[in-house]
Amino acid sequence: MSNHFSFIRVTTAFLAVLALIIVPSAEAQTTGKIAGTVTDASNGEGLPGVNVVILGTTTGGVTDAEGDYFILNISPGSYDIQASSIGFTTTTVQNVEVYVDQTTTVDFDLAEEVIEGEEVIVTAERPLVERDVTGSVHRLNAEALARTPIQNIDDILAQQTGVYNTGYTAYLRGGVQSEVNYQIDGTSLNSGLISDNWQRLNTTSIQEVSVLTGGYNAEYGNAMSGVVNVVTHEPSAFSRHYAGALNYRLRPAGQYHWGDNMYSQDLWKYTNFDLGYWQTQLETQANQNAYAEYFRRFYGWDGTRVPTANELLDTYRQQITPADVLANYAERMQHEMEGSIWGSPMDHLTFLVSGRYKKGVNIFPQSNAYNPERNIQVKLGYHFSPGQKLTLNVTNGWYHSSTVTESNWNNTTTSQEARWQPNADIRSPYVGSAYAPWGGYWLKGPEEKNFNVGTLKWDHTLSPRTFYTVSLSYLRDYTTSLQEYDKLNTNTETVRWGDSWFDLAGNFRLEARQIQVNNYSDSRAWTAKADITSQLHKSHQLKAGAEFKLYDVDYQHYYMEFPAGDVWHLDNVFDGNPAEAAIYLQDKMEYEGIVLNIGVRFDAFNARTMYSPNIYDPLLFQTHNGGDGTHPRNIAPIWQAHQPGKDWFAFRQDFRDAFPDNWEDLQTVSSEWKMAIAPRLGLSFPITENSKLRFSYGHFNQRPSWVSLMGFPTSWYDAAPYATVRMDQWQGWYGHPGLSYDRTIQYELGFTQNFFDFARLDLAAYYKDASRLTRYAYNGTYNRNGGGFASTSWGAGNSAGTIWSKTRNIANDGHDNIFYTNNAFKDIRGIEIVAEKLFTGRWAARAAFDFSTTTGGRAGYSQYREDGTTVNRPHSYDELKATWLSSYVLKGNVSYVTPQSLMMGVLGDITVGVYHEYFAGPQYTYYPADFQGLQRPNNRRWFPHHRTDLTFNKQVAVGNFRPVIGVEVFNLFNYKDRLLLVGDDLKRWEEDGELPKISKSGEDNLWSFYNPVSNPRRMIYFTLGLKF
Repeated sequence: MSNHFSFIRVTTAFLAVLALIIVPSAEAQTTGKIAGTVTDASNGEGLPGVNVVILGTTTGGVTDAEGDYFILNISPGSYDIQASSIGFTTTTVQNVEVYVDQTTTVDFDLAEEVIEGEEVIVTAERPLVERDVTGSVHRLNAEALARTPIQNIDDILAQQTGVYNTGYTAYLRGGVQSEVNYQIDGTSLNSGLISDNWQRLNTTSIQEVSVLTGGYNAEYGNAMSGVVNVVTHEPSAFSRHYAGALNYRLRPAGQYHWGDNMYSQDLWKYTNFDLGYWQTQLETQANQNAYAEYFRRFYGWDGTRVPTANELLDTYRQQITPADVLANYAERMQHEMEGSIWGSPMDHLTFLVSGRYKKGVNIFPQSNAYNPERNIQVKLGYHFSPGQKLTLNVTNGWYHSSTVTESNWNNTTTSQEARWQPNADIRSPYVGSAYAPWGGYWLKGPEEKNFNVGTLKWDHTLSPRTFYTVSLSYLRDYTTSLQEYDKLNTNTETVRWGDSWFDLAGNFRLEARQIQVNNYSDSRAWTAKADITSQLHKSHQLKAGAEFKLYDVDYQHYYMEFPAGDVWHLDNVFDGNPAEAAIYLQDKMEYEGIVLNIGVRFDAFNARTMYSPNIYDPLLFQTHNGGDGTHPRNIAPIWQAHQPGKDWFAFRQDFRDAFPDNWEDLQTVSSEWKMAIAPRLGLSFPITENSKLRFSYGHFNQRPSWVSLMGFPTSWYDAAPYATVRMDQWQGWYGHPGLSYDRTIQYELGFTQNFFDFARLDLAAYYKDASRLTRYAYNGTYNRNGGGFASTSWGAGNSAGTIWSKTRNIANDGHDNIFYTNNAFKDIRGIEIVAEKLFTGRWAARAAFDFSTTTGGRAGYSQYREDGTTVNRPHSYDELKATWLSSYVLKGNVSYVTPQSLMMGVLGDITVGVYHEYFAGPQYTYYPADFQGLQRPNNRRWFPHHRTDLTFNKQVAVGNFRPVIGVEVFNLFNYKDRLLLVGDDLKRWEEDGELPKISKSGEDNLWSFYNPVSNPRRMIYFTLGLKF
């Protein structure tokens, strides 16, 4: 009851504040500003009363007494700006670029009109030194995307400064990808439950994408490491027009991993087991008896007849002849189609419709032939007047994938075994599931995600100085991962639960019913949001905003084993209605010698759940907590499984129904509101027109995922479900409603210099002090616990270092409770150097260098003991502060567009874009066994990562249409990434240069030594497109 009233009080207070700030403004994250001064060309004095308008729209402004003007709430894009006044020549500045959260300066010098109707037209050039940018932001508009070898948002992110992409995941200045918030047109794409972002947006719909890695304003929350802000095309509502782009991309069939084909008949698993091998096997009576029983069980023989050597050979070859879905993995073409169209079919109405379908093909064999995906985006806007607009924005996404995805189902955010449990694809010809990757033994099932988000936004300009937006949005992320037992050919009499069927040689599981893992997560979020912007005067812009979000989450993870004929369940099931809220205030002050961004953000969340008052007994099992010592009392959510079909062993009865009396005096406590304040400060000091110095400081808070706050793992046995329910450390970790915000404090110093109006140099140095973390990962060029081009493990890099502590209760029944804690910290320091020639004329170029060092670890206690006679165990017993890791990254790209008339147009409008990246290899420690002297950690560095990508296309103008034909090449020079070896493999490599071996066959293990994810074999895509 107290939780209920607390929620009402906080909600009421929040809505009261929200009501106070709902006055004019647009969504700050999606628009920019134009400002400048209009002067008299004859004397340089400001001209009052000059009309400045954006051509093709009804948007504009009027200069004040000093000749200054500003125009607010402008969608990013390219515009023509016109200034006119009676008695002066009308002047138009063309191709003025507007960027999100940025002021574009456009000044006019108007001459007295000599000839009536005379007009001056000039072309704007993007300034190399952007004086009002106080943080680190990297922007790409639609034109830049077309010149760059990218296929999706992930590729865009990977090419930015400060971003390190391993092929499995991305790190932004040492932060993991779950610390990044993705947005589309101001709406978050983060579901909140397991910190997933929907990233598979359509690139043809994008007007601008910006990647913020440091110093971003207070309006951005729940993002410790970065923000990816996507703004889609926004057509003018007051001119009839259409525009669009269509793309088709084809990747030919082929083998794109290293090593031989997984099912090549030249491999040892074929050549070693010839007729002579089987003749030798039949020389002993024991083997003859075993084969007779084998054929009785799996092939229906009578159990007395012994197969001949030829029958054994034929049977074995049939067993290792893969199903077509596996055998033909290198014979499938990948297709992708995408199209976007936007425009204004009638006055006041605008639209954007975008769709994409991809028939994805894994480079590895997998349980399904394809990994299909789709994404549909629709935006409708109606302008009731030039200053009033209603917009509906809808995104619908879906995929079905048998390989690793960006979802956090692939790491320990969701369950402990997710860190090491492979997906349903085959990455070595000798993995035990090579011929049956569809469930039964340590494999995840294919993952299917249905993602929907819709936003209704009201935009209202109250005056030239003030505008506001109010939006309501609904998001649903429904994800499943289900093993595919329906693909098994045997029945439970042939292969019983808890058993496997191996091939005759004992190398591969042909079918198995040993383990079942099924996952469901359903996250819904309703968001109310309001933002206001007011230009108090020409140098002072104030923003404020508030947001309230209510969730409905349903999380079900089932893991079942079958020891000793019983069914052992390791489950994590919970649901609830958590909530969070935020308020921010941001002040942007622009003066001649300084630009200041000062802001503060207030965040709050409440898991709105009930939990045990005793951390040592979350199930309220023990008698001193009111239990009876026999049955747990706090497990209501455990058996509320409602998914049909797959969960044969999920118990269907609610614990409340079985033991109603135990709930009459249940003593639980309610979660509380957790709050955090984040000050932000950014300063830019324009030294001259060609240089500036900037500094930023800020606190960046992020709520732990709801599974970290509400998770409820238990174990139990089918034979006696109620009597055997225990907390269990093997499944995962208990959500901890007492967790607070993760926090990073960041400092950044930057300098920008323009060289001869040709190129600019950006220097940045940053320091990030991360504390109270619930997740820990090294920065470096790889992640020790999974991910990274040279990692020793597989899976998503986000899996690294979920932070937990353990409790040992008085009963000490062996089922210790492990729970999430805010005990981790990181120390990250780095510099970034970027030299850039912007796209002017025909070409652009960019080179970036990152260097960073990282350390971190855990603080506090690793084990808490209920028995007060023993001391708690601090983390320092098992993990001290980690050694420093350093990394350096080089990235560069260049693009060139040929003149339209080159060779009579035959070689005109050809675009060539090249991107190259270099990552230093990971540090590691190795000393020969006979080394004498002091051994320093990280004394060696592994092989680096290289990759070069290319885009080449030819465009032809046919009236208003521009057909495009092209080719894209990834890993142009076929660079190989070598996985960092460990143990004896590393020793043999260091001492003899010997490649790692397959233990059974002695073959070189090229499939695992060369990382096919970060650097697959050269991939060539053929493209067709149409622009209009």
